[in-house]
Amino acid sequence: SCKHEGYAEYPFPEEWGRDVSLYPGLPDCEDVPEDGNGVPEQFWNCAEVKISTNCPPSPNGPPPPSPPTPETTAPTTTSTTSVAPTPSGVATTTSATATTTVTTDATTSATATTATTTTAATTTTVTTNPQTNPPNPNCANNSGQCSATTTCADVGHSEMCCSQWGWCGSSAEHCGECCQNGPCINGPTPPPPTPSNPPPSPTPPTPTPPTPDNYTADHGEDSRVIAYVGNWQACPTAEQIDAYSHVVVAFAVSYTWSPSKNICKEQCDVGTSVPICVGQSANQVAEWQALGKKVILSFGGAGMGGSWSGDQNNCWDYCFGKEDALSSQLVAMIGSQGFDGVDIDYEYCYDVEGTQSGRCDQRTSLY
Repeated sequence: SCKHEGYAEYPFPEEWGRDVSLYPGLPDCEDVPEDGNGVPEQFWNCAEVKISTNCPPSPNGPPPPSPPTPETTAPTTTSTTSVAPTPSGVATTTSATATTTVTTDATTSATATTATTTTAATTTTVTTNPQTNPPNPNCANNSGQCSATTTCADVGHSEMCCSQWGWCGSSAEHCGECCQNGPCINGPTPPPPTPSNPPPSPTPPTPTPPTPDNYTADHGEDSRVIAYVGNWQACPTAEQIDAYSHVVVAFAVSYTWSPSKNICKEQCDVGTSVPICVGQSANQVAEWQALGKKVILSFGGAGMGGSWSGDQNNCWDYCFGKEDALSSQLVAMIGSQGFDGVDIDYEYCYDVEGTQSGRCDQRTSLY
C-alpha cells in the first residue's frame, strides 16, 4: 500500500525487471509499526545464514584488525658546529645523527727555520642500534614496513618498535604485548640470528571444501527451513538450497498480470501447469526432490488481491463458490508436475469482528 523510505533510490538489479517499478503510483509510507502489526502490511526478510558443524578451518585465521597508522619521523637534519682552534689546538665537530665523531688535532709550530708538526688524531664512534624482542608465539605477526626479522632501524626509524601489524612507531600499540622488535615494553632482547640457509617455507595444506549439510525434509527434527522461490526469478543453485528442507514455488494464479490491476479469470481457472523458475531444467522439481527437499506449489499471493489500503486486485472474488473446481485443478497440476503438496497464500480480506471487519471495501458483488 506504500513504498518504504529508500525504495525509490535503491539500486535494484536489472534482472529483476518490472519489480523495480511494479507499483509506480504508490505513495511513500508514513508510520511503519516496528513490530509488524497493523498497516502497511510488512514482509520481513531474513538473512541467509547457515549454521553448520562441517566448517573447514580458515587457511589464514581470523582477519586482523586494521593496523595502526604508521608513526614516522621527519628526515634527520644534521647540524655541524665548528669551533676555531683554541690555544690547546682542539677543534670539535658534533653531528646530530646516531653516530658521534670527536677528532682532536694538536699542531705546534716552532721557529721559521724549524717546523715540527705533531698530530694526535683520536676518533670515537658510538652507534645506537635498537635491540629486538622475538615475536610473541600467541600473536599473529605480520610483515609490512617492518617484520620479525626487519627492524625499524633497518628501514630508517631507529629507536622505534615494530608493531604486530608490521608498522614502526613508539605508541603502546607498537611497543605493547605483540611488539615484534625494537624497545618493546616487555623488555628488549637480541634478535634471533638469521640462518645462512633458511629452510624452505612449508607448503600450506589445500583447504578442504565444506561438506554439504544435505538438510532434507526428513531430517527427523520438528523444524523446517523453507526456500521461497518466485517463478519469475532465476532458479537457485543446488548450493543455495542445500540448507533448506522445503522449496515453495510461487505462484499459481487465476489472472493475467496487468500493471494497474490484474485481469481476473472469472471461472477461477489456474491452468494445467505453472513455471518453476527462470532457467528451469526439464526435471527441476524432481532434481530438488532427489536432494531430499519437499517441493510445494503455492497458489495465491498478493496479485490475487490484498487486504491493505490502496490495493485494487480482487481475483479471489471469482474463486468463491468454486472451491471444488479449484481444488481439482490444483490436484491435477500437482500430479502432472510432481509437487509434494500445495500452499494457499491468502492475503485477501476476511471479515472477522475485531480484526479486519469493515476495513476491506467490497470490490465486487461476489465478495
